Amino acid sequence: MFSLYATPKYWITGFLLGVLWLIHRLLPYRLRLQLFRALGRFVFLFKPSRRHIAYVNLSLCYPEMSSADRNAMVRRNFEHFFMSFVEIAISWWGRDDGVLDNVSFEGVGHLDNAIAQGKGVILIGAHFSTIELGAAMIKKHIGQSTPLHVVYKDQKNALFNAWMLRGRARHVESCISSKNSRQIVKTIRSKQIVWYAPDHDHGVKNTVFAPFFGHPAATLTTTATLAKISGAPVIMTGTYRKSDNSGYCVKFYPPLADFPGENDLEDATRVNQMIEAALSVAPDQYMWIHRRFKTQPGLPKSQLYNKDIHPEERDA
Repeated sequence: MFSLYATPKYWITGFLLGVLWLIHRLLPYRLRLQLFRALGRFVFLFKPSRRHIAYVNLSLCYPEMSSADRNAMVRRNFEHFFMSFVEIAISWWGRDDGVLDNVSFEGVGHLDNAIAQGKGVILIGAHFSTIELGAAMIKKHIGQSTPLHVVYKDQKNALFNAWMLRGRARHVESCISSKNSRQIVKTIRSKQIVWYAPDHDHGVKNTVFAPFFGHPAATLTTTATLAKISGAPVIMTGTYRKSDNSGYCVKFYPPLADFPGENDLEDATRVNQMIEAALSVAPDQYMWIHRRFKTQPGLPKSQLYNKDIHPEERDA
């Protein structure tokens, strides 16, 4: 990994990671949050392309929301996104200033009962701003006796990807590539927990167009396939930053009953509904800057985000 620092195309990444590490080492937790929250406000003003993506997503998912409220949520969303670098640093390099001692849990009985069935557990997550610290928080509840594995997707930036895998490996038994479906199935069948987030748009392969907040979204059928092969229960988990920034909350939701069914579309819809329920707890902490609806039936890729088709919101 460290040889990548000598490659010129990764110098900027290496410099930024170095700055993040230095801030992480020198400043207390709350000051770090304040600093990155301010950075989010700054970037919100000068990154119109990402602002537009968030505006489009929110207008599709919350059509009843006023323009002013939508703008306010996008601002908060940028703040939470940049505050996520605080959690990234904690996850990768330790030193949490004791904040992980202030993690509260809800619905732990759902996870405990699922583990007790002895069939493994498919733990569904979503791309909240706290996602990078999620495994460390979940391990605080289940302890070292219950193996936890995370599924990851390789990042284009090799240096960032190397640090990501190194950091995540500190908290879990293994990191499994999303391309290694055989290993994912083997791990679940060995009565262990596999965590992954199926809420991004991965194109048309192994997906159906299931409603997400009422709008068609390319949704992976992987969750139902894994449940059918393994018989493992499927549980949604949400990881949230507390409103007073004093710590975090992890919530486990009831397992999907009678899942999977006989229809891929219905199964994918139920998975999306689980994600919607978890997202509704703290919608401004979700990654709205991702093109969740970039693949659409009958439209070229990402055409939905074209400003000529869907104008950017401008009301303050």
